[in-house]
Formats: sequence, structure tokens, C-alpha cells
Amino acid sequence: TEEAGTERAECWADFLPSPVFLLVLGLAGFAGWLSWTHVELDWAEEGTSVTPLIPPLLILFGWIVSVAVHEFAHALAAYLAGDRSLRGSAYLRLNPFAYRETFGGLVLPVVYLGVGGFGLNGPPTYVDWDRVPSRGRRAVVALAGPLASLVLSGLLALTVSLLVPAGQDTTNWAISSLAFLAMANATSAVVNLLPIPGLDGYHVLAAFRGAGWTEFVRVNGLFCSIAVFAVLWLPVVRDVFEKSAYALFDLILPNPTIPGMMFHGKLLLQFWA
Repeated sequence: TEEAGTERAECWADFLPSPVFLLVLGLAGFAGWLSWTHVELDWAEEGTSVTPLIPPLLILFGWIVSVAVHEFAHALAAYLAGDRSLRGSAYLRLNPFAYRETFGGLVLPVVYLGVGGFGLNGPPTYVDWDRVPSRGRRAVVALAGPLASLVLSGLLALTVSLLVPAGQDTTNWAISSLAFLAMANATSAVVNLLPIPGLDGYHVLAAFRGAGWTEFVRVNGLFCSIAVFAVLWLPVVRDVFEKSAYALFDLILPNPTIPGMMFHGKLLLQFWA
């Protein structure tokens, strides 16, 4: 029996992408085209210095899409595992602007990327873990977000690899932005797998440790997430973290110049630095 006020009749429209998501996706595509053509150079007078402002928009819109996909994966896994309270919610409809915890779910990840230069998603405190009946299912729900981010990272890295074959290099703004988004999604996945409160890896442990562990993150997850970012933002930690990430991509990608494109994308995003 469905509980009044918490459950609603199932409808196929509950799983349709939100018009807001489609708008952000369209804006990302438009910004990508403008970045691909370096249109800002055409707008400027010949010989003048240009600070590209459209590529940061491409990265911003692309990251918002990435955040929505990450949280959608959590929500869909939770729904399939038994948490039907998310049906029809912004999480299943890919609308991060209507999240219950917009600050933790959207604002913080954008700040993390802009200030820190690496991807990190907020804690999935919107999941009603009590509705997910088994430990294994709870672990799957917790792992679904990082897995989605890894898939996105792989698709973006594959796209860049196809656009820039091995042995070639480019400073194209759109390609560098896509490369950086591949990096951002990869770092989000890897960091979120750590068994630290406020991260998805902690919920994997919590699934096997009891309700007290879950309740702690429900109350303190936001603060823990900020604390994790603060530690990663420390120069000595950030340098090791970024060098390790670039080295990993250098190891697994066929084109050794792609990590350089990722760094160029970071410079495009942090144009004020």
C-alpha cells in the first residue's frame, strides 16, 4: 500500500528528461560549436588580446549535465532497489536546478570544479536508505553515481581520442574543454569511491555497518564533503592528486598529448587565474 503524501501513481513521464536538462544540453552544444570555431577571435579586432569566455560556459554546462547524470544514476538505482519516493523527482528527470538539496547537489560541485579545478559531487543524502531492503542493493545504489561518472569520462576521452588521433595535438577550445570534462568526471568518480563520510564510498561501508552510519552522513554529509574538498585543495595535496590523474590518463589513452589538452581545458575554465 502506498503511503499518502510520500508515494504517487507511476507515470512514464516521471522518467522523461526535464526540459531544463534539454535546455542545458542544448546550450552546451551551442557553446561547443562556438568554441570549436573560435568565434571570439572573429569578434575581436585584429591584433588584440582575447580572453576566451565561451569555453568556460561549455565546461560549466557540460559539468551541470555530468552532475545530473551522476545523481540520476544514484536515483535510478535507488528506485529500482526499492526507494520509490524519488519517482517523478528532479533526480530522475535530470533537473539539478530543482534538487531537494540544490546547494549540495549542484552549487557545491560547480564551486568545486571552478575553484579547485577537479570534479567532486555532493553527498546523495536524498536517497531514503531505509527503503532499500538489502545491504547489497544499498552498495549498488552508492556505486551507481561513480560508475556513471566513469562512463561519462570514458565517452568523453574516447571522443577526444577520435578527434585527435595518436601523434597529433591541438589547442582547439572545444576539444580541450571536452578533455577537461573527461578529467573532471574521472576525478569525481575516483574521489567519491573513497570510504570517507560525505562520499559515495562511505555509503558502501554504511550498507554493511548499520543505520547509525547512514544517519551520521544524513546530518553531517554536507560538512564532510566540504572538508574533503578543503583537504584536496591544499596545494601539496592538489599537486600530487592532479599529477596522478594526468599520469593515469597518459597511461591508458593512446594519445600522450591528451593530458596536455586536459590542462589547457583547465586553464580555459580558470581564465581569471
